[in-house]
Amino acid sequence: MSKELKLKNTNEKAITLIALIITIIVLLILAGIAIATLTGNNDIITQANKAAKNTGIEQVREQALLAKQDVLSENILEGKETTREDIINAIVEQTGGTIEGNLITTPDGKYEIMVKQDNKIEVVEKGQGYIDAEYKEPSPASDFEYTIDQENNTVTITRYIGTDTVVNIPETIEGKPVVELGRFSFLGYNLQSVKIPNTVQTIEQYAFRQNQLTYIDIPKSVTKIDTQAFNNNELNEEQAFIYKRTSTGEEDKTAIVSYGGNQTDIIIPETVKTIEQGAFSGVSTIESVVMGDNVTAIRATAFSFCSNLTKVVIGKNVIRLEALVFHNCNKLLDVEFKGDVPNFNYVVSDDTSEDESSGTGTSEDGSVSGTIDAVSSYIFMYNENLKIKVPKGKLQDYKTAKVIVNGEEYYNTIETWFFCLLDEPDESWLDVFYE
Repeated sequence: MSKELKLKNTNEKAITLIALIITIIVLLILAGIAIATLTGNNDIITQANKAAKNTGIEQVREQALLAKQDVLSENILEGKETTREDIINAIVEQTGGTIEGNLITTPDGKYEIMVKQDNKIEVVEKGQGYIDAEYKEPSPASDFEYTIDQENNTVTITRYIGTDTVVNIPETIEGKPVVELGRFSFLGYNLQSVKIPNTVQTIEQYAFRQNQLTYIDIPKSVTKIDTQAFNNNELNEEQAFIYKRTSTGEEDKTAIVSYGGNQTDIIIPETVKTIEQGAFSGVSTIESVVMGDNVTAIRATAFSFCSNLTKVVIGKNVIRLEALVFHNCNKLLDVEFKGDVPNFNYVVSDDTSEDESSGTGTSEDGSVSGTIDAVSSYIFMYNENLKIKVPKGKLQDYKTAKVIVNGEEYYNTIETWFFCLLDEPDESWLDVFYE
């Protein structure tokens, strides 16, 4: 009996001890949550707050989209075109918010609704939105470095030195029209919105590269856009391809000079015949590119430094494939040629014309060295995992192709196709070709 009592007491003590330990653990957990709450380091609460914020944004966005849909429907019935102002006014009426330009603040002051230039709607927390450039006063001359052409009485902006990420470029500086946006002039300033005045005629190379533009309105006064002018932006699919301009400011949709989008899979539009020098260079979002049979020429460095590019399809009618087209595309693994070997024969003479139908080019100064940048060479960055598929019966043509200038070999086959920084050229590199 005493043994049973002793055992019972022992069990009770053990149970009491376990209960005490559990109680202590629970108290520690509760204390930890309380401390984390005070210090803001609690994942559960952080996630809950984030979910609440996202829910609030989605509710406001849904309200704004309903207002937009209502006014679109009304205008369609009345045979009218819907403007951005129509959408802005409809959202203000629906939400009861306050308006400044294209920015609407909700009545509770928590969120901002942006109606963008392409009429798309974005909702963000208060203080994170911005008013588009067209609703802002022109930026002061002090925000720019510029040169004045005294003979023509015109201005070229050479560099933006302001701090605002929304820029309304002035029509005039010192009373003279701004006609040119120079090379590198707005590169890398995280611009969100920009207005280009209708005095501008030329947008030079790299002018707006590496920004955050989601929409761009290029006036018809612009008759020249140089290569890579808008690369590395966030333009929507409708605007991402920047085309060459005609003398009257119209889009020449046969030639792409810059790509300003951030899509991963690129299909070259059917109107395009030429992909100009560096047009897609350095756009790291691109993973695949498909070129149809409409494309006939791919200029130097067109897709160079596309660091995530893995797959390329080249249409059957490409006759010009120039230097370093896929240079430093280190992840490129899968290439398919649909047609014959591009024409690597070049004729250099005093005639400055270029005959793309025959695949021959001529330099401006009549010398071989003057055209070296245009001829084919080092097209691919060699890596042992690269595979290049060619049409049946064409394998030997690809494996023996070489650049010929004025009838003489200018680059051997390896140099024509490949570049590798670390390894010495080797005939085995040609084994990447297969049918």
